[in-house]
Amino acid sequence: MQKGIAAVIFVLIGSLATPNICSAAKHMVVGDHELTISGEPYEEKVFIPGGVAYDNADGDRTLNIKAQFEIDGGDTLVFFLECLSGGTACPATYRFIFAESDGQISITDSFGTCSDLPELRVSPESVMVIFPNMTGQGTTSYRLQGEEVVEVK
Repeated sequence: MQKGIAAVIFVLIGSLATPNICSAAKHMVVGDHELTISGEPYEEKVFIPGGVAYDNADGDRTLNIKAQFEIDGGDTLVFFLECLSGGTACPATYRFIFAESDGQISITDSFGTCSDLPELRVSPESVMVIFPNMTGQGTTSYRLQGEEVVEVK
């Protein structure tokens, strides 16, 4: 579903000026939307009222909400989900969870370079996530396009 970014309102964990990716949350309530992460390590799930938004079928050790913001003039709340593997070969991947004003929930496929050091950039024109490459040289960027994540080449 293609949606334009009409407005972005930062309501980020820890800092309103820039995305703070150093802290994380397991429970958030924003307006009519509630999101909770619970469960034992490797079995955590993301819950919304009425069901499971993400079942952690990949078996990641820990899930965290790193940030949240609004798009589509406030009609869609977006959560930036960190999925930590617990290992060192590929410590982290990421997903966006969309909570729409009509109650519909969707989630992107996982993305990232395996780095656990993302830089989230949200503006009225775009949502970008920049990762250092695991080789130690250069970066890889991803852009939110509608409700899909695409690598910027």
